[in-house]
Amino acid sequence: MGKKITTEKELKSKLKVKNLKDIPDSPVTLNEFVNTLPQIDANLASMVIEQFPEYQKSCLEMLNILDRSCDRAFESSNKSQRAAIESYSKIVDGLERKLDDPNLSEKDRKAITRDMIYVSDRIATLDQNNKKYILKVLKIVAIIVLCIACLVTCLPIGLILLYFLFNSKRKGSEK
Repeated sequence: MGKKITTEKELKSKLKVKNLKDIPDSPVTLNEFVNTLPQIDANLASMVIEQFPEYQKSCLEMLNILDRSCDRAFESSNKSQRAAIESYSKIVDGLERKLDDPNLSEKDRKAITRDMIYVSDRIATLDQNNKKYILKVLKIVAIIVLCIACLVTCLPIGLILLYFLFNSKRKGSEK
């Protein structure tokens, strides 16, 4: 994790903006701001968000950015999941064709069967890991949505929740 951003000047430099009020005007800058929140001092973040001319609109845009990011993550995960399962399925099909050989010894049949079971286990593990990934993403999204909802209704509490959310995630990843 980088250095904590504590001044407007540092934040402007990080986001490449001249005026912090411009953050909600650009989806790219708003996205960068949302992604930078964990690095921003809570008081500075609060001050910046209070400057947003259409605060609720900005919060809704943050949710839209989050929604699009999740869609892309799930789509990417599904594509790689399908590709891996197709590859494993081809292996199982090839092993199955080998089992059709009437001249295959009992020892070779057992080895092929073990290989098929191993590949099937890999498919199950892949599926289980993908489900864990999706659940993890959904939990994080739920927390962030809750935080943004708090931002809309109660800015200081929302910022404190975001601050603790991102700090606890960082501390968990440092272990």
